[in-house]
Amino acid sequence: MVMTRYPEEGRCKKRLMEYLGRKGATKLHRQLVGKTMETCTRFSSNSSVALVVFYSGGNRRLMEAWLGKDVPFVPQTGTDLGLRMFNALRWAFEQGFKKAVIVGTDCPMLTDIHLTESFRMLEEKDVVIGPALDGGYYLIGMKGAWPELFMDVKWGCNTVFEITMERVKGLGLKGAFLDRLPDVDRPEDLGFLQGRFLKQKYMDWVHGSGKGGI
Repeated sequence: MVMTRYPEEGRCKKRLMEYLGRKGATKLHRQLVGKTMETCTRFSSNSSVALVVFYSGGNRRLMEAWLGKDVPFVPQTGTDLGLRMFNALRWAFEQGFKKAVIVGTDCPMLTDIHLTESFRMLEEKDVVIGPALDGGYYLIGMKGAWPELFMDVKWGCNTVFEITMERVKGLGLKGAFLDRLPDVDRPEDLGFLQGRFLKQKYMDWVHGSGKGGI
């Protein structure tokens, strides 16, 4: 399950707007989502794993116009990130799926290998998490929807992964984690992208002119 937002100016990558401007932040969001969808679509087509996009902002028609009609789109529900993820997981298990993995779109270094490993780990574990370098996580997979892992969490702080793993242990669940990877939320996160993901033309704009459009 991919959690994302329709790319509306002023609504995407808010922590990067001061550095990139509204258009630049929206452009970056589009590129990150495109990279994530490319990885997840390839993984899904080469496995027996279904791909579903949970979206906020826009509507189904706009999402289909942006990302195509080959994948189901389900609106996110909930007042914060934790509740939106929990409701997405609950939806998956109500549909009859036995294992479910949620990924965000801020981690361009996510690969098919990480997705394959997460589902493999869920054969023996209850929860698998992909920790991010900033203390959060880019992936969480589960064999059940445990609300305790998502409630009363200060999302965006550097202890989200640590707190979540502590709660996994506290519930008596078997947990595992993947490689720690960087994600892109803050201006200081942009540096590692050059030569790895973003087009050189875009990186030239980021380093050269600062605020503005693309």
